[in-house]
Amino acid sequence: MSVTVLALPSIRQRGFTLVEVLVAILLLSIGLLGVAGLQISGLRYQQGAYTRSQATALLTDMADRMRINPQGVGAGSYNAITINTTSTNWQASLPADPNCATNICTPANQVALDTRQWGLALGQLPRAIGTVTRNGLIFTLTITWQDLDSNAEAPTNQTASLNVQINNP
Repeated sequence: MSVTVLALPSIRQRGFTLVEVLVAILLLSIGLLGVAGLQISGLRYQQGAYTRSQATALLTDMADRMRINPQGVGAGSYNAITINTTSTNWQASLPADPNCATNICTPANQVALDTRQWGLALGQLPRAIGTVTRNGLIFTLTITWQDLDSNAEAPTNQTASLNVQINNP
């Protein structure tokens, strides 16, 4: 007695099914959204680092300006400087340009020029406030600005400070 087994023709599946393609596209989309989010975060943090480096450069710039003008330091002209770029029309509070490029600058004119140029440079930082204060021979230079790279809903303020000793002439 022989048993006959009917063999079904083998059907080989070729290609992908629509469900597999849709799942692959979904996974790829989620991955690309993650990469885009990382790119945006990286750009935001890069901007914050750039702002911090600019604030540090402005602190050393003003310290160098003070070292170059020892007569202005001795006269007390750098003892209390405050520049607030958060108010409207803040440029009007800066000293007038003494035009030291064509005129001979006195130490007082140099202080006015230094303050004006430092203030205009501070205006490049977001909502910056720059101060110079004196305690004995120690000058404290401080810049506070609005930090745009934080993940908080409300921007936070960052502060950079530099203490410099400048001897009277």
